[in-house]
Parts: sequence; structure tokens; C-alpha cells
Amino acid sequence: MTDNLKGKFCPRPFEYLELGYPQGDKAPCFACCPTWVPTIVGDIGQQSVSDIWNSKEMQNIRASILDESFSYCNHELCPEIRENRLLEKDYLFQESHKEIVKKGLLKTEGPKIINFSNDRSCNLECPSCRTEKIMWSQGEEFEKMEEIHQRLLDEALESLELMIFCSSGDPFASKLYRKLLFELEGSKYPKLKIQIVTNGQLFTPEAWEKMEKIQKNIDTVYVSVDAATPDTYRVVRKGGELEELIPNLKFLGELRRQGKISLLQLDFVVQQRNYREMPEFVKLGKEVGADKVFFQKVVNWGTWTNEIYEQQAIWKNSHPEHQLFLDVLSHPLLKDSMVKRGNLSDLLEARADNIIVAILKRVPGLRHLYIRTKQLFHGMK
Repeated sequence: MTDNLKGKFCPRPFEYLELGYPQGDKAPCFACCPTWVPTIVGDIGQQSVSDIWNSKEMQNIRASILDESFSYCNHELCPEIRENRLLEKDYLFQESHKEIVKKGLLKTEGPKIINFSNDRSCNLECPSCRTEKIMWSQGEEFEKMEEIHQRLLDEALESLELMIFCSSGDPFASKLYRKLLFELEGSKYPKLKIQIVTNGQLFTPEAWEKMEKIQKNIDTVYVSVDAATPDTYRVVRKGGELEELIPNLKFLGELRRQGKISLLQLDFVVQQRNYREMPEFVKLGKEVGADKVFFQKVVNWGTWTNEIYEQQAIWKNSHPEHQLFLDVLSHPLLKDSMVKRGNLSDLLEARADNIIVAILKRVPGLRHLYIRTKQLFHGMK
């Protein structure tokens, strides 16, 4: 598939900053998910937020968006590109986006969004992510991260619109993130929204109560599950039990039903170990009251040899089980409107009415109206 990115615009590098986990003596930052845009744009351990925000590397990435090459992006893995969800330059509705495109701005004020992914502490040991349990709660590295967090909050908190916790570990297992989630005075920042990315094992009713100060700020919750049966869950989510997760998912579904969170999404990283459970995962999402289930390809984070990764890359034509995988993808449940196809959109067929919507979304004016309507409804929390 050839990407047609002419006339497209991605606002992320103009609004978003991700804190990566320490690599040696550096604390790298990224303009997007590092899987999709791996270029390091600065070192938060050595630089201020303002220096990183308009660094040469950040400006180069922004320039690649404006010249429509998207040359720093992984076109194969980025779900925005794969699902044709990028904005149309001719139909932008945010004034800040219009100004960026019209003036070709490479320097902007910001960031508006910070993704805290610099602490890998987690209660699980998922094989696709790590080879051992990681828990940082003391020592030189921890103290450095604590110092970075405080400096970053002092510099950027007033202007932030969204804080994300976290895609590198689990926010409730992290001493650093728990401090922010349990102690931040959300009432002082009424415009600030919080997105929680978690494995859900520790997101209990008790944890929700401890977040009393920021409950009104919590906007969206994404739960990484990756399985629909207890046996598979124990393998792909080593250290966790699906039976213990389900009550927490139902609790989150109830929070969603009551309007206390704006969106609940269950995530599923597709690999050879779990692909047969994709239809059951859609059923699970429905049962617990999720808005969406999201499927994406597993990435080799360096924990696997190339041989093991190839064994797990079930979507590749060369995989011996690839046809069985395609058979699973043909299941009617995977065409349900709650399914987000991510970077599997080339393989996962959309439901007939979703196909019509997808076609309408390609008509620039109608697509503009569709996105604007979604954003307006999403803001009504």
C-alpha cells in the first residue's frame, strides 16, 4: 500500500512531548510515540522543557509534516496513517492548526500534552516488554527522575491541557506516578485532562478513591489486556490473573456508564500467542462496558531475538499460521463498530456501515464535519 499523504496534517509534534525512560545517563524525549517516530528531540535530564520543545530535531520533524513527506514517521506502524485518520490541511478547525499550516511555523508555544513514560516500574513482566520485573522506588536513578518530574511540573503544568500516565510501565505500580495521581490538586487546573494507560490490575475502587483530588480531571482510560482467556493472559501478561482483572474492568465500565470518565478502551497487542482470541476479546469489551477495543501489531522492544519476534509476527505473509490468522480476522465480531483496527487496518475488514463511514470520511468537507462532531461530543463530560 502506497501512502498518499498529500494535503495531510498531523498536529502531534506541534503539541505533544513524551518523556522516555532513562538510557544510560540520558533522559530522552520524543515528539510522538517512539515506535512511530523514534527520533530523540532532547534530554530532559540536561535541558529545560522550553529548549527541548523548539529544538532543532523537533523543528525537523515538524518540517516533515508541513512538507507532507512525514519522513520521520514509521508509515507501517503509525495507526493515524494506516487508518487514514490524519487531518486535511484544507479543512482544519482549530485556529492554532490553521496558523501553523498557513505560516509554516516550526516553533510553537507548548507543550500542551505530556506523556509520562519515563518510569518503567510495573507489577507485571510481559515478555514482549521486559525480561524481568522492574520496580524503581529508590536510588540515584529514582531521585533523578523525581527531580525531573518536579522541574517539569514547575515549568509546564500551568499550560498543560493533557497529562498521560503511562505507556512504559503501570501508573499504579510507580511510586512517582502514584504521587502525582494521588496528590495533585486537580481543582487548581480545571482545564487539565488526565489520560490513564494501565494494565488494570491495580486500578481498583480503592485506587479510584485515592484519586479523589483529580477524579474530575480524569478523561480517558486505556487498559492493556492482550488476552480473553486466563491461560493466555498468564503468558502474555506474566504475573497477572484475568480473573482478578475482570472486576476492575467492570468497575471502570460502571464509571464510564455514569459519565465519570469519557472513554474506556481495551487494548490488545496481536501476536502468535493470542490472535485466536481476538473475537472473544471484542465480546469481553462489550461485557465490561468498554467504548472501544484496539488491536495493534506487537513490536520487538529488544526483549526478543529476531527469531522469536518472527515467530510472533503472525500478520506477515511468511508466517506458517498466517492463513489461520486471516481466517480469525474474518470473524463477524471483528467487524463490529467498537473495533479500532490500528495498524492492522490493511488486514482487518471494516463492517459494511463502517466502510460507508470510511468513504464519507475521505470526502474532505464531510470528514471535517465528522471529526469536529466527535470532538464536540467527546468534550461533553
